[in-house]
Amino acid sequence: MFRDPTIFRADLFKGQVAFVTGGATGIGLHIAGELRLLGAHVVLGSRNAEKLEAGQAQLEAVEGPGRVAHHVCNIRDSDSIAAAVDWAVEDFGRIDLLVNNAGGQFPSPVVAMPEKGWDAVIETNLTGTFRMTQA
Repeated sequence: MFRDPTIFRADLFKGQVAFVTGGATGIGLHIAGELRLLGAHVVLGSRNAEKLEAGQAQLEAVEGPGRVAHHVCNIRDSDSIAAAVDWAVEDFGRIDLLVNNAGGQFPSPVVAMPEKGWDAVIETNLTGTFRMTQA
């Protein structure tokens, strides 16, 4: 699933701690895999504990010097963010890199999009990113 890096130095992120939101699947998981290959410790954050466990298992199969861990983190909930960040800092000592990958969409023509759908997209993609960066 993950490839060896081609253009980056193998130890580019050696010893650094990366927190990847939306890191349990898809693009986020692949970014986390690349960071692991480049030497980083990786913390996966996502709303779904089962997907986090599966993502962590996939990353642990990748040879790399860093540790892999996960914590449930809903970027639409400040308390969830605080708990995940506090846990990562306690367990790893710090966070050096944040990949704000979590996001969502409400596929709909704008004229048909309900206000609730719009609010959910803004809350996730903008406010959630802001909250994670601030934390």
